[in-house]
Amino acid sequence: MKALSIRSDYAADIMNGTKTEEYRSWSTKY
Repeated sequence: MKALSIRSDYAADIMNGTKTEEYRSWSTKY
């Protein structure tokens, strides 16, 4: 299972489709 954690203040924006990108300071293998 893969999971991402997001900041709670971005959760509503992601659910509404107004935030479509998330920038991370670390790399992932996927």
